[in-house]
Amino acid sequence: MPCYLPPSRTTQSWVASVCGVGANVVTTERLVGGITADVDRIAVRGRNGRHRRVVLRRWTNLEPWTDGLVEREALALRALAGQGVYAPRFLASDPTGDLAGVRCVLMTEVPGKVVLAPADLGRWLDRLASTQARIHEVAPTLAARTVGWFDPGADFSWISDAGLRRDAAAAASEHVGGEQAVFVHGDYQHFNVLWTGEEPSGVVDWTGAGTGARGTDVGHCRLNLAVLFSAEAAETYLDRYEQASGVVVDPRADMRALMCWNPSWLAFIPAQVSARARVDLAGMPDRVVETLRRSLRRWR
Repeated sequence: MPCYLPPSRTTQSWVASVCGVGANVVTTERLVGGITADVDRIAVRGRNGRHRRVVLRRWTNLEPWTDGLVEREALALRALAGQGVYAPRFLASDPTGDLAGVRCVLMTEVPGKVVLAPADLGRWLDRLASTQARIHEVAPTLAARTVGWFDPGADFSWISDAGLRRDAAAAASEHVGGEQAVFVHGDYQHFNVLWTGEEPSGVVDWTGAGTGARGTDVGHCRLNLAVLFSAEAAETYLDRYEQASGVVVDPRADMRALMCWNPSWLAFIPAQVSARARVDLAGMPDRVVETLRRSLRRWR
């Protein structure tokens, strides 16, 4: 994505106008970890002198794949209001950039910080799983369909075991039918969950939200856990999710998500981590392969 630039005067004026008559922007602060949009924490002073902090997501990238992301996140945040999910409250959006000078969504700030090196991994996985299960309980009212990023024609040569590669691709390519469609985040994983102490306090980045298979949503989180932690952590997460939701995940949907890894992850994961945890790049492919192997063994 393009080099980061702070919000322009036009953008800041728009933010202030949304926050009320006589409001003005005091400070802007870049939030790290985002790789598809610029995210800023903005302090605004109201006419009464009181301060509030809001969060602005800006899309300066005009590539076709970014089309519709502003509208999608705005609809998701509206749908989540009052649903008992730790999500920001929608304030305003500018899908065209005509008013704010950039395509953007403005939302309330939720408390907490990203935790990528938990002191108690088991407890952390339990809370992460129960939060995702709660999201899947929200009525699937969004028209957008979320199907994940699996491409059956992709290059899977990173799986050196030919038998595993064949079996995993065959399982992932099977039609996923019959699984109940649920409200999915679309990119649920530890980079998008905020924590206060040992409890989740916010889930952010809802641009991929829609109606989809819970297994694909769960599998995406498991893939990211394997990438940063281990195959064991990814397997434990599946156990905790199924316990929390009371639903057995469709292994084909799960496999489709796991097969979305490719060597490009070695480049963007360090940027996403942004020095907040140690990243074992050399072991990443093997951890994903082991997760695939365990998933096939579990299925059979």
